[in-house]
Formats: sequence, structure tokens, C-alpha cells
Amino acid sequence: MAAAARLSAAGPSLIRLGGLLVAVLLPLWFNPWAAAAFEPAKITLFLLIVLAMGGVALLIRMRRPEALLAPPPSLRRWLVVYLGMIGAATLASVDPGRSLWGAPSNLHGALVLAAGPLFALLLLSSWRTVDARERQVTALIVGSAPVTLYGLIQALGLDPLPWATDAVSPVLSTLGRSNFLGAYLALVSPFILARLWEAPLSGLTVGATRWRYGMLLGFTVICLLLTQARGAWIGFVAAATLCLGLLAYRWRNRRLALAALLVCVLGSAWFVTMNRVSLVKAPLASSAPTAPTFTDLRRASTATRLIIWRTTAALVGRRWLLGYGPATFTPIFMTNYPSELTSWADSTIVTDPHNILLDQAMTVGLAGLVAFAASIATFYRLTWRAVMAAADRAAQSRGIAAIAAVTGFLIQAQFNPNVIVNLAVFWIAFMLGVTEGRK
Repeated sequence: MAAAARLSAAGPSLIRLGGLLVAVLLPLWFNPWAAAAFEPAKITLFLLIVLAMGGVALLIRMRRPEALLAPPPSLRRWLVVYLGMIGAATLASVDPGRSLWGAPSNLHGALVLAAGPLFALLLLSSWRTVDARERQVTALIVGSAPVTLYGLIQALGLDPLPWATDAVSPVLSTLGRSNFLGAYLALVSPFILARLWEAPLSGLTVGATRWRYGMLLGFTVICLLLTQARGAWIGFVAAATLCLGLLAYRWRNRRLALAALLVCVLGSAWFVTMNRVSLVKAPLASSAPTAPTFTDLRRASTATRLIIWRTTAALVGRRWLLGYGPATFTPIFMTNYPSELTSWADSTIVTDPHNILLDQAMTVGLAGLVAFAASIATFYRLTWRAVMAAADRAAQSRGIAAIAAVTGFLIQAQFNPNVIVNLAVFWIAFMLGVTEGRK
């Protein structure tokens, strides 16, 4: 009983520790001896952390419920509805067992989908102080540094591990694929950018603080460029422009406004050239005359996505209310495999629609998509209200960085599959935003 009482007293700190572990350890976690080295290991770690956080929270609820914060009613309502839609879609699935546990081609079954919102609610319940949220942002930034460094090492051809990838860039770091890495860097970058303009941290002068975060931001952008991930780059440009623009608006700072304009113009200009200019040698490049060029690979990527989107949209209409269930996309799509796709790829197994809206519609139907969209809308409303009400400069920058990160996630997710690291960062940013209204 005494041990349970001590655990209950220390519970919020343990829940916060789970959030820090997810931010720092999850991006780095992989199993080099497994056939699929990245996503399965990361999902297992994430589920274990969320399970431990949930067990601690349950014990606290039984003994000291006042130690945990309740989420805003409007947000709680929509997240509970979303969780309910995941459960309903699983029960109504074309393959309930597959939907519950996931499958080798798609590990994001109902348990993984539900773990994201639950993780977010657990984090929110434990952030009673500003320092707790500040440490979470620091953990996000610190966790990104070794990921960025490893990506740069790969770009230099110094990686001792022989990773295989069919992407246009060999820079995949510990995320498993270049577009996953690019999306992760795009999500973290607004928090690094916002830190450039905050008050000094840990006793450092303003100049020293900006120099350190500025150097990390520079390496992050270089690594993102080397991934050659177009969707991630669009997400980054949008997130950085929004972050700088909202900071400029909130602080009435013309230099930040000019910086936002510059990022938008230069970022858009580079995007135009991304289909023709390669910064690194493709990992599967061949000297054979018939080998596809960089431009051919880019064209094929765009064409296949458009075909996948059209086919998926047609499939959504057949089961529009609750979808087909989590983790069922691959067998449904392969049963309805479009013939025109074979002209660009030889019967490639399609595991994801590469679009979050279509993915949600296929997984949990229109009902789940509406609940998810309503949760996002509630996030923007609560976070912007908190940003405008906050008097503290650091609180304002954290809230704006959260808005930018969530926006960047939603934009890049229109072109990329979802992986657990990026989903976890999304939910962390989500809750960092809505908690900024608290003291």
C-alpha cells in the first residue's frame, strides 16, 4: 500500500517522463537485426510507453484524482468521439481481427490509432506547470539533433550500416525512409525556430542561445533538403512561414514579417526546382542506358500518387460511413488494383493512400473523419485564444510553434504515409498548444 501511495504521488512526473521518452527515444529507436528495422520497433516502444503512462494515470485516478488536469470539455468531447469511431470502425471492419491488431503490411491497427489520442490526453493531464511544457519542447529539440546528425552522415556516404531504400535519397536517418525523415524535421523545426526568439535559457545570453539554436536549425534545414522529400518540404515552408508570420503579428516585429516573406519566396522557388535538381545520388542509381533518370522517378512518383488517390476516393464511396476498418487498406486496394498503375510500377504493393484525408476516410469513414477534423478545429481555436491572451513571450512562441507544427503535419500528410514518430510529434504539438492557456 505504501509503495502504491508513493507511486500515486509521483505519478504526474512519471507520465511526463513518458512524454519526454517519446520525444527523445522514439525517433532514435530501431532494430538493425530485423527485416523491418524501423516502424515495428518504434510502434512497440510507443505502445509500451503509453501503456505504462495509462497504468500510472489509472492509479492516480483511484487515489489522487485532483493531481491530474482535465482537458477542455470541447476537446475531450471530440477526442472521445474520435476514439469511439475507431472502435466502431473496428467492429464493423471487413476484417475485425486485422483491424484490431494490424498486419505486416500495415501495423497501424485500432490499438495504434487509439494510442495517439490517449497519449495526448495523458500528456495534457500531467502538464501542471509551464516548466513541464518547456521541458517537453526541449526534449523535442534535443531528440532531433542526433537524428539530423545521422542523416548528414548518410549524405556524406559515411554510414556504417548498409540500409536499402527505393527512395530518391539515401538520407533516411533513424526514420526508415527519406520522406519520413523530412516530415519529422519539418514538424520539429517550428519549435527550434521559435526558440531563436525567446528569452535566454539556462543562464545563456541571448546571443549564445540564438547561435546554438540557429546552428541546429541550419543543420535541420540542410538535412531536410538532402532528403529531397517534396511533401515534407511543402510542410516545412508552410510551417516556418506561418511560425514567423504569427510571431511577427503577435510581437509587431517587421523583421520577422520580412523573414516570413523570404522563407515563403525562397522555399517556393526551391520547390519548383526539386523535380529537376538532385542534391544526392539516388541509392538505386544505375549507369545502364535504360535506368530511370531523376526526373523520371519524380514523374512516376507524382503519377502513381494521382492514380492511388483517384482509386481510393472511389473506394471510399462504397463504405463512406465507417470505412473499411483500420489496417485494411492494402487488401482492399490490391483487390481493386487499377490497371493504369502498372504502366508506372510493376504491381507494386500499395500500403497507404499517401493522403491523411483519404486514409481517415478508408479507416474510420466519414464519421471518424468529421470527429478528427473537429478535434483539429478545436485545437486551432483554443491555441490561438491562448496565444493572444498570454502575456509571457515564451508561452506565445510555444503556442505559435505548436500551431505551425500541426499545420506542417497536416500539409505534408496530404502526400506522405503516416509513421508513428510523426504521429507522436503531432500529438505532442497538439497538446502543447491547447495547454498554453493554463498557468
